[in-house]
Amino acid sequence: ALDATREAAARLVKSNKPVLSLNGNAIALAGQEFLTIASQLGCPIEINIFYRTPQRMGALIGHLKMLNQKLDLDVEIMGGIPDARIPGLEGPRGACQQDGIFEADTVLVPLEDGDRCEALMAMGKTVLVIDLNPISRSSRGCTVGIVDEVTRVAKNLIQFIPQKPAATDWNNDRGLQSALDHIVETMSNRF
Repeated sequence: ALDATREAAARLVKSNKPVLSLNGNAIALAGQEFLTIASQLGCPIEINIFYRTPQRMGALIGHLKMLNQKLDLDVEIMGGIPDARIPGLEGPRGACQQDGIFEADTVLVPLEDGDRCEALMAMGKTVLVIDLNPISRSSRGCTVGIVDEVTRVAKNLIQFIPQKPAATDWNNDRGLQSALDHIVETMSNRF
């Protein structure tokens, strides 16, 4: 997981237009950390949720703005006024902002569904996924799959980004296999 997190940090640092795409769970679990990451990168956060209502979006945007102010950061919070669509993705999660996810070259999508990851990949984006499941569609279909708990990954990204690590010729299948091997080894030693 650390190697994948370091690779994700490298891809975010070298990106021309990164965006952190967060859902409600990611905001609730690690909103403060993701604001710090966005500040380090000088990029926006775009909120994208499946059950989009004005009340839910307002609550999530309000929470991030409150944390933004508390941390004395100036991160742009997007998602409240979608004006573009992710091609091939029906429903509310296809809605996005033109100058956010739609124009981004790299998108970090923690805790995401596979169809959205696939649609972003089809747009030619570098897609970085945080997911506990190494065999999920998101983990398997992205550029770099990080198999770890979201708050731990966010804290590690905060440490790695200032180091400006160099991107490698990352092989996502190999990274996921390593995660699976670790899970199997850990479980077999417990029983």
